[in-house]
Amino acid sequence: TYIKNKLAGRDNLHRNKKRDVIIWIPSTTDLTKDFVMVLWFHGHYGYVPHRTFEDRTLKQLVPLAASNKNFVLVIPEMPWSIHTKTPTKRNSLVWSKQGDFINFVKSVEKTLSEHNGMKAMGNIDYKIVGHSAGGSTIKRLGMTGDLCKLNPSLVAWSDSSYGRWLDTAWNGCLKSHPSISVEV
Repeated sequence: TYIKNKLAGRDNLHRNKKRDVIIWIPSTTDLTKDFVMVLWFHGHYGYVPHRTFEDRTLKQLVPLAASNKNFVLVIPEMPWSIHTKTPTKRNSLVWSKQGDFINFVKSVEKTLSEHNGMKAMGNIDYKIVGHSAGGSTIKRLGMTGDLCKLNPSLVAWSDSSYGRWLDTAWNGCLKSHPSISVEV
């Protein structure tokens, strides 16, 4: 497991002035083979170890690791995390320029390649999950086009299609990429 603070970016409203990203590589994952990268965007007051990770994410994903599913979990800390002065604000105010999110993913891939000893990595099947306010991130990525440039096989809205977030992402780029499965 890696906790990187340089990947998620500087944030003056965060108590540490920077947001983290967690990269979990289960011990059963073989990065030289094709694998899934799950990018999980948390909701308001998220990034709480017992609630976000132990009670939700890990309970769902540890059994997958035990069954030898080949995957990596990436959880970037959003601007509305519990560690900021804005735990219910700044929705979608992350990766706001075209290319920002792609650069973030490339940084994660660099960490994975270093973990893998710079060996060739397998193909990556990206899956995007936005939980609650995390849907605003999917909205933003649809607007910038980075979501479709990444070409994930799945975009899952986990209790997160509030207001016009889903419509905005759909009209941004998703409707022109029928190969991307959208689950609400």
